[in-house]
Amino acid sequence: MRYFTFQNKDIMSAEKVFDIKQHRVSGEATAFIADCLQIDSRYDQKTYKHLRKALYYLGALTQFTDDLRDYSDDIEKNNANLFVSMKNEYGNGARDMYVDWYIKEEKLMSEEMQKSKLNLDHGLVSCIPWYPYFYNKNLPNSKR
Repeated sequence: MRYFTFQNKDIMSAEKVFDIKQHRVSGEATAFIADCLQIDSRYDQKTYKHLRKALYYLGALTQFTDDLRDYSDDIEKNNANLFVSMKNEYGNGARDMYVDWYIKEEKLMSEEMQKSKLNLDHGLVSCIPWYPYFYNKNLPNSKR
């Protein structure tokens, strides 16, 4: 919970934003699903361990797309945003770096899903992180 206090801060390094927003907040929040599922003894601890890691990376990937969607708002409100931090730190190389970091997280997620030995559709799971990007917060009945 303490990591939410970093949302409105002066410019942080891209690595710090990545650690806090992608991993400590979104990654851990999504991985918590696996912690809850362990109540069901259908799978062994090794399966849950790998599922938790896969969900951790899935949460991080979702934060990547959320940061793209909220880019303008985050600049205006001085909120922590990975892409903003990367642009401040790396200039024109930020976009390629952002993509590289995303691909690395996606690869880690995929490896952990495979290690879990659960029958998950990788293509479908890989699409989940993009929902924030396509979520239109300006729709009339939007709750956001």
